[in-house]
Amino acid sequence: MEMLLNSNFPYLVLLVQFTGHCDIKCRQYAVFVLGNLCSNQQNIDTMYNNGVLPILTLFSFPPAESDFIVQYQSISGIRGIAMINSLREKIVECGGLEPLVLASTGIAWKKNIEVKREAAAALCNMTLADSIKKIMAFSGTIPALLELSSLSDNICQVFAIRAISNLAESGKAVRIKLIKENCLNTLMNLITCIGTEMEVR
Repeated sequence: MEMLLNSNFPYLVLLVQFTGHCDIKCRQYAVFVLGNLCSNQQNIDTMYNNGVLPILTLFSFPPAESDFIVQYQSISGIRGIAMINSLREKIVECGGLEPLVLASTGIAWKKNIEVKREAAAALCNMTLADSIKKIMAFSGTIPALLELSSLSDNICQVFAIRAISNLAESGKAVRIKLIKENCLNTLMNLITCIGTEMEVR
C-alpha cells in the first residue's frame, strides 16, 4: 500500500508502519492512536496527508473474531475524517463506504451497539456532501440506514434519520430510490418519537 509519509511528523510515520507490523498488538495499538487522533478536527488534514485513511478503511471491516475494538476505533477515525467536507468524497474513493454499510447491518454485529453508533454517525456526516449522495444512495447505504433506524438505540436512530433526510435533499433519482426503499413508512413510524439534538462531530 503506497502512502504519503511526511517527515515533519515522524510519529505518524512510525504509527503507519506499526499498522503493518507482524505483531497483532502493535497493529491494534497503532490503529487505536490513529483513530483517536482523527477525533480532533485540527489533525484531520495531517492524518489524511500521511496516508491514514486507507489504513482506517482496511481495519473498519468486520473482524473475523469477536474483538470489535479495532473496528470501532477505525470507524471512529473515519467519522472524524468525514467532518471535513472536502474529504467526504475521498472516503468513498478509498472504499470506506463498504465497511460502514457492513458495520451497520447484519445479525452478527447487533450486539456491538458502539460500532453501529460510530458507523451511523460517519454515514450521517458523509451524506452532507452533495457530490456523493447519489453514489451512497445506490450503494447499499439506504438499507443500512433503515436497519439502524429500526434499532432500539436512540443515537443510531437519530443519526440514521438525519442521514436519510440529507439524502432526500439530493436529486429526483435519489428521492425515488428512497421511496422505493420504503423510507416514507419508516419516517412516519418514527414521527412520534421524542426528538434528540444532534450535531456533526
